[in-house]
Amino acid sequence: MIFVLLIDKKKISKIKRKIIIQTIVDHKANKYKIKYNQHKNKNIMKKNLLLLILLTIVIASCTEKKDSSKLFLRPPSITLSAQDTTEINQKIQTHISLLKENKLNELADVLYYLQEDNTINSLNDEQKASFVKGMSLFKIYDVKIKHLIIRSEYNNELCATLKIKEDGDFEKNYGVTKFYFNPVKIDGVWYITIRDKKNKGVERAY
Repeated sequence: MIFVLLIDKKKISKIKRKIIIQTIVDHKANKYKIKYNQHKNKNIMKKNLLLLILLTIVIASCTEKKDSSKLFLRPPSITLSAQDTTEINQKIQTHISLLKENKLNELADVLYYLQEDNTINSLNDEQKASFVKGMSLFKIYDVKIKHLIIRSEYNNELCATLKIKEDGDFEKNYGVTKFYFNPVKIDGVWYITIRDKKNKGVERAY
């Protein structure tokens, strides 16, 4: 027995259109999926590259700190007398007290600048104005001495930690900044200067 299946031509056309539309939709979906995966892979690569750069910076920073700490092992080229210690401590206390009280003009009056020919001078009016302007950008709520390193007559380091936020925390290193002085000894007298690597004898690390 032979069965003949008769299908209307209009139904055939509809079926064909459905197949074509479905094929186009599937193609576009696959194309979008490919683009999305490519974009996702690019983002992952960018994140990995950024992470690698940050990691490199951290490692370099740690290495630099370790190297600097080794350089500080060189013994000082100056022997401090009891008079030296007393004079340095008295002048440091004066400067730190002025800093704590935000008496920047008074502090500028007792700061010095070491010239290339070893002469020591007070800050001139322009230098005083520049110092006061820079330090006035924030209010100082408290000051702590982080360390004092005496290496020679010229290359020394007094690191003061300044609390510049009312709720700052020295221990958590929050709301604080550091400022560096350089006590120098000229003709038997100690002076407090602002630490500047351009000054005579000052090295980045010792």
